[in-house]
Amino acid sequence: MSRALQNHRSTPSEAMKRIPSLNGQELLARVDNDVDLVKELTAIFCEECPRHLANLQTALAEGKAASLRQTGHTLKGMLANLAAPVATDLAAQIENLGKKGQVSSARLVFEALKAEVPRVEKALKDLTAGQDENSDR
Repeated sequence: MSRALQNHRSTPSEAMKRIPSLNGQELLARVDNDVDLVKELTAIFCEECPRHLANLQTALAEGKAASLRQTGHTLKGMLANLAAPVATDLAAQIENLGKKGQVSSARLVFEALKAEVPRVEKALKDLTAGQDENSDR
């Protein structure tokens, strides 16, 4: 039984991978279907996110739980505003692990977040590209 429980730790699960990286309908509803605004938000995200990921990597390397918490919190808000549920959850997990001082436990979650971010970026770009095609008709 303990082996079965070990396989269900609070690390990213296969189920999370089946959740879409972006809820495009929700995001568009939040901005009143303003595709240009989504493009601006996408550009800001693509510019700022690498810096935040680098800050997380540094915090992990240096064992700085407070920095994990703070950067995780920042990313959680940014990703939640973009309606990116998987990445938001991963950032929230990092924030919580930072609060608890569990730096080493955050490494796997960080790797999952680092893998999810490009999917969010692609979904954002696909969303606006799809809207451009629809507006041309």
